[in-house]
Amino acid sequence: MKPRPRRAAPTRGDGYSQKTGSLPGYMHEALDRFRSSDFIRASLGGEMQRIFTLTKEQEVAEFRRRVSLLEYQSYLERT
Repeated sequence: MKPRPRRAAPTRGDGYSQKTGSLPGYMHEALDRFRSSDFIRASLGGEMQRIFTLTKEQEVAEFRRRVSLLEYQSYLERT
């Protein structure tokens, strides 16, 4: 049986005024955190962590290959 991941202590007082870290601002940062997370590895298993990371990296690569409507209208469309 696997040991349960450690949980953070409950927030006390005004949680909005406390600085405890921040969420990643970009998808590649989130993927880096997910890939190296001991919590995710302990919760889902190393193989699931690896497969999910690879899947999301593939999605990001596909997203970056596409030209958005805004980009097309701003830079490519002739008026």
